[in-house]
Amino acid sequence: LNLGTPGYCTYGEVELLATRGLAFQPDHVILLFVENDYVPGNFLFAQYTFEHPPGTEYLFLHSALFRWASLRWDWFHFGAATKPQTQATTPNDNPDLALTKYSYGRFHEAVGTDTDTVTRALKRLRDLSVAQKFGVTIAIWPRFASAVILEGDHELVGNEILAAKVARDLGFPVVMLSESFRTAFAQAFEDRGSSVNALDLYTLSEDDPMHPNETGASVAAEALSRLFPSTGAAKTE
Repeated sequence: LNLGTPGYCTYGEVELLATRGLAFQPDHVILLFVENDYVPGNFLFAQYTFEHPPGTEYLFLHSALFRWASLRWDWFHFGAATKPQTQATTPNDNPDLALTKYSYGRFHEAVGTDTDTVTRALKRLRDLSVAQKFGVTIAIWPRFASAVILEGDHELVGNEILAAKVARDLGFPVVMLSESFRTAFAQAFEDRGSSVNALDLYTLSEDDPMHPNETGASVAAEALSRLFPSTGAAKTE
């Protein structure tokens, strides 16, 4: 089961597991960690900080007319919710230096605003795994360049990736997916020659060093499936 949701940070992922994923009684959970997961918020969804009356969200999702009117006239704050809540500041009264600060609403009120949320999230995941008796593996996603597979722009503790260190300290096995991609890329280089490009092979475009295309997703899926040779599959987060 793939419960991955675009934009979620680690804390959001663990909360999704707690509120929805545990209903599936997973035997094993794979948490995929990406370099921007240190950002403790949700750029895609944090702007939605309004509570809506019962029934209005159903109408918004299922009635095109209600949705149009809600956005047009801001019924029940649906219009406002589609725009980021911002607060402009003007340092030194110079309009050319105006900055915009985004509000993350209830999410930040609940989990805080520093990178320590990764540690707190993984500790919560450990507590859930003990209580519900499921295994956990942390998979670290790489960053791609044209001719090399990198570990990404991670927070570090000494020379160690912070998320990997915290995971190992909590007893979670850690899989560096960069190793599987390097093996696959070396084979592609041998088969096709020096013109092969890792961005073309594994990502959506040459301007995107992170998000995988179908081939990139397949390499990662195969690497993760090898963790479970007896079944060939795992329930994932």
